Amino acid sequence: VERPWMLTEPPVETPVEGPVRIGVLSTLSGGQKFVGEPPYRIALAYAERLNARGGINGRKLEVLGYDVCTNCPDEGLAQAKKAVENDKVFALANTFVVNASLDQVVPYLNSRGVPMVQGSSGSQSRKPELSPYNFSVGLTVPGRAAIGADYAKAYLARMGKPPKVALLYFTDALTSYIAEEQRAALKRVGLQIVDEEAVTYDATMTNQSGQVLKMRAAGAEMVIGSHGVLCAFNMQAASQAGWSAPYLCTIMYDPFTAQIAGPAALTNRDVFADTEGYATEDMQGPGMQDYLSLMREYYPDGDVGLVTLYSYLGMRFIEDGVRSMGDNVTRAGLARYME
Repeated sequence: VERPWMLTEPPVETPVEGPVRIGVLSTLSGGQKFVGEPPYRIALAYAERLNARGGINGRKLEVLGYDVCTNCPDEGLAQAKKAVENDKVFALANTFVVNASLDQVVPYLNSRGVPMVQGSSGSQSRKPELSPYNFSVGLTVPGRAAIGADYAKAYLARMGKPPKVALLYFTDALTSYIAEEQRAALKRVGLQIVDEEAVTYDATMTNQSGQVLKMRAAGAEMVIGSHGVLCAFNMQAASQAGWSAPYLCTIMYDPFTAQIAGPAALTNRDVFADTEGYATEDMQGPGMQDYLSLMREYYPDGDVGLVTLYSYLGMRFIEDGVRSMGDNVTRAGLARYME
């Protein structure tokens, strides 16, 4: 089937000369900078450490940052074009929190044969025949939603509670998309969604007493959320209302989210995240130890967790792929290695 972003012919494999430039599309300003800056900081740290060790087969690694808001597809495409056409980046990496801005970016990169590795593919699921240059180092949104729904069903059954849940999500494109997948997954496993609360990402999100009252009145036994910050403020309101319902949320930034929620909101309440696991200081694997060493030496003020771990993985995959090609470094070669 012909699709507009499919390659009409393989890109010319022109070997890269000189430094290898990596572009990072992320939210580097505004209210969501706190989740957009860490991927960029990790990429910079990774390149600094690598270059201090002699680079990749003698090549230096350069990292360029491009500011893209979390729900700005036109801006995402403009920044991707700037990276590829003006700055001649070799590949893009670590676009963890701007999935909603990548709808036009992915087909553009495919048409130019430019690889991109990201923490989560969002709506651009990893299908080589449709998206040959787009790679994810994490679970897709549908995959996380399915795991969360399975766990929510098992948890409620184990606790002897009715299979009734409330769905909580932001109105922006990314978290609405997550909620859409959660909605489908919850229905698929037989959980009843008794209430849905859509919250605007602005100052009003800090007071969700009205949403809590409606979820509680509807008989929800568990809250399924599409964003950790949203869940944190909702848990605050639930605590004030004396409602101890459990929460299962995605995009949880621990310990940041727990700090927002506060100790009172977390007391006598089960809280789960449907991501596939956080990085922690006590993991002993050699890869994890290398990541922790990078954090300690080059990003000591950063949080050990999923956002920075995904960024580390993206940079490591790129390094290993470039290193494997010796002197004949090409984008197509990196894509083959990533595959």
